[in-house]
Formats: sequence, structure tokens, C-alpha cells
Amino acid sequence: MNLFFLFTLTAISLIVALLFESLVSVYGIRKSRNDIADVAWGSVFVVIALAMLFLIPYPNYIVKLMIVLILVWGLRLTLHIGTRHFAKDKEDPRYAPWREEWQWVKTRSYFQVYLLQGVLAVLVLSSFITYMSNPGMTPVVLILLGLGVWITGFVFEVVGDWQLGQFIKDPKSYGLQKGDLMTKGLWSMTRHPNYFGEMTMWWGIWIISLWTLNPFYIAVSAIGPIVITYLLVYVSGVAKTEQYWKEKYGDKFEEYEKTTNKIIPNFFKK
Repeated sequence: MNLFFLFTLTAISLIVALLFESLVSVYGIRKSRNDIADVAWGSVFVVIALAMLFLIPYPNYIVKLMIVLILVWGLRLTLHIGTRHFAKDKEDPRYAPWREEWQWVKTRSYFQVYLLQGVLAVLVLSSFITYMSNPGMTPVVLILLGLGVWITGFVFEVVGDWQLGQFIKDPKSYGLQKGDLMTKGLWSMTRHPNYFGEMTMWWGIWIISLWTLNPFYIAVSAIGPIVITYLLVYVSGVAKTEQYWKEKYGDKFEEYEKTTNKIIPNFFKK
């Protein structure tokens, strides 16, 4: 492995990410809307991927494929979350309490919300960055497998988000009432189809990057999907969402919890 090139690309990616997040923080801190970080989450990947593209004069088709997948995911997510963000005039309840709990809220927001997000984005991109620093020809069977895994994840995230949006607008369209949990469609197969979809897409990109059996290469490139899976399950996604559901829905959530898988979809559920 070309460790020097790997460290160089990682350092450049980190600089790009931190500069982008610093620009985003100017808006968030001035507007008292740290939830703009959610909008920037997909965008920072797009910015890093495009920056990397300019550093490689003649990228092979695998690099181009991974960049396309990252752009499709990142732009879609930015548009989806951005539409919700700019439709509201108040900060998301997940972020708002920090303004009362934190001292030096602006400084802490800059480091703990924005710069930390930039660092995490670079870690999640490990498969892409590692491949770019050590390109090779991934077997076609792995490319097709990885692409299939990515498409599966993309469908779950996009359709899951769309179904939830439709449910919020009109619960009766799913045979539910206002105040119910969304338990239909993909949400009947897994309690978190959108989070399952996001982590699955990054595992798909990791599979596409596997052109060598070098253990160190495999381990480093796997950092990304491992990090995003851990974050979504235990930190920012599933854990917080389920705690909110427990407090809001009580017995309804307990019943949903008993009948529906937490993460991995039950494709055979009737």
C-alpha cells in the first residue's frame, strides 16, 4: 500500500471537510440554528468527493462509480433535509436544549457540532479514500454485489423517508390515525428503514473498493462503514429516535418494538 498517498489524501480530505464545515458554522451560529449541520451532512461528502476527483487526473471507472454513488446519496439527502430545515423557523429540538445546557455555546458548537462532523465524514469515506490512494481492478462480481447492496440501501432510505413524509401529511392514507406511530410500508419490516438504508449504502461502497486481499487495506477501508453503523445505531440515529418514541408513544412503541425488527428488515413478514 502507498501509505504516503493514503495519508496525503486523508489530510487533504480533512482540510476540505473542516473548511466546508467552518463555512456552514457561520450560518448556523449567526442564525442560532445548529441543525443546519444535518443539512450539511450529505453536502460535506459531495464536496470532499469532488475535491478528490480534481486530484486524480485519470480516475478509473471504479473511482467514477464511487463518486457517482456518493453524489447521488449526498445531494438527495441534502435536498431532503434542507427542504425541512428551511421550512421551519425554529431550531430542531435535538439541538435547542444545548443553548441552555452549554457554556460558551458558540465555541462549543463550532468544535463539537461542525468540526466533529467534518472529522466523522472523512472517517466514513475511508473506503473511497483508501481505494483512491491504492487503486486496482475490483473483480466484476464484487462490483455488482457492492452496487446491489448500495441500491438496496438507497431504496430503503429514499422510500422510507418518502413514506414517513406521506404519513406525517396524511396518516389515514396508511390506515393510521394522527398520533400513531408509522408502522406501515417499509416501516413494518424494520423500525428504521432510513438508517438501515444509509449504513447499507456505505457497506456497498466498501465492497466495491475490495480489489485486494491485503489485510491492512481491508481493515482501513472498513473503518467507514463500521463508523457510520456505530453512529447510526448507538449515537445519533436509532438510539435517540427510540428514546423519543418511548417517551412520546409509550405502550404503542412497546408493541411496535415487539413485532418489528430494530435494524435488519424482516423481508418475510406478513
